[in-house]
Amino acid sequence: MYLLRRFGHSVSGGAAIEFAIIVPFFILCLIGIFEIGIVLVFNLYLNNAANAGVEYLRSSQIHGTKITNVGLRDAVSSAMPVELDRSKLHVRLTRIDNADLAAVRIHFPVSNGFSVSKTGDFLLQVGYDWRAISPMTKYLVPHTKNKIQLQAIQLGAAAVRVTE
Repeated sequence: MYLLRRFGHSVSGGAAIEFAIIVPFFILCLIGIFEIGIVLVFNLYLNNAANAGVEYLRSSQIHGTKITNVGLRDAVSSAMPVELDRSKLHVRLTRIDNADLAAVRIHFPVSNGFSVSKTGDFLLQVGYDWRAISPMTKYLVPHTKNKIQLQAIQLGAAAVRVTE
């Protein structure tokens, strides 16, 4: 009984116990903050890559060259400033018929798709499969079941020359 009473009044290890309880949560928060920063920067890279894909579409239309799936994927992946696993990169190009953007289906997660029959307006979706480090990331990034994918969407409108 004396030992139990003495243990209840002792405060010598209280700071160590509090430290041991708090540190794992603190480290988890730091990892989450670090990963969210990486996700934001990588999302910026994806937007730039999608913009490069749209520039490829526009220049192909202007110069009258054929738009190819390989050329589009190369334009998108070459705009990324970091080396990436191309098997995780997904590019979907959808033609917008009759300038009806509301009728175009946006796919999530983005899967590879390429439908070009002639020049016109296009919707370009770029997605990259992300493997989360922190369990908190999957709640902040769009995901389906166990697949987390960062994505960027760009509208590729063809320029029309008006003459009088």
